[in-house]
Amino acid sequence: MESEFFVSVMSPIYKLIDAPRLVPAVFWISLMGVVLFGFSPGSAQQSGFDYLTVRGNSVKTTHQAKYEIKIDPAFKLLGELHHRPTYDKKQFNVSFAAFSDGKYLVMVHAETHTDGSGGLDYSNLTPGKLNGLTFTSREQCASAEDETELNGNPQIQFIRKTGFNFALPFYLKQYFTSSEDGKAEVVISYGTSLSSCENLSDGFKSQIERQIQERVSVSASK
Repeated sequence: MESEFFVSVMSPIYKLIDAPRLVPAVFWISLMGVVLFGFSPGSAQQSGFDYLTVRGNSVKTTHQAKYEIKIDPAFKLLGELHHRPTYDKKQFNVSFAAFSDGKYLVMVHAETHTDGSGGLDYSNLTPGKLNGLTFTSREQCASAEDETELNGNPQIQFIRKTGFNFALPFYLKQYFTSSEDGKAEVVISYGTSLSSCENLSDGFKSQIERQIQERVSVSASK
């Protein structure tokens, strides 16, 4: 099944690695060519749904893909956002929470199609594990030249309004999983600013991987 979103490795916004067949709406970066209609950011009460229970540094997803994500106490909650973006005539319910220790950013996204349909599948991405649980993963890096486009991105605006210094270039590592019926998904993202997106070393990527494993704990929940 083709993605409901437009994703292009030729996009000038992001230098995507292992461009997937399916990419979630929680993929918080608006790519060139994505037409965004009816963006309605706000609280859970305003949006009419909430797929996250946040208590301190613990986040539980409450839709069909149920997980508990525990984040290192050094990270502080920046806030939650619940909204219904529409990509290519398909509407999504998206809940996300963001945490930061001042330098690094952790985001937890939980998402469904608003109409309850399935098709959320990330099996084509690179296999990966968090705390022994099976995920798939991808990485990307936004360069300084992408600032103009990011200025118009509602989710980036939300993060910046919390006080986090979302400065470019910015590297992001993401882990994806979905429910068995493909009707719900969870994405865990970990990122930081860096000097350049060019020639990222294996040492840097390994360091990010270690930090994620040490600072983000994931378990299945009921």
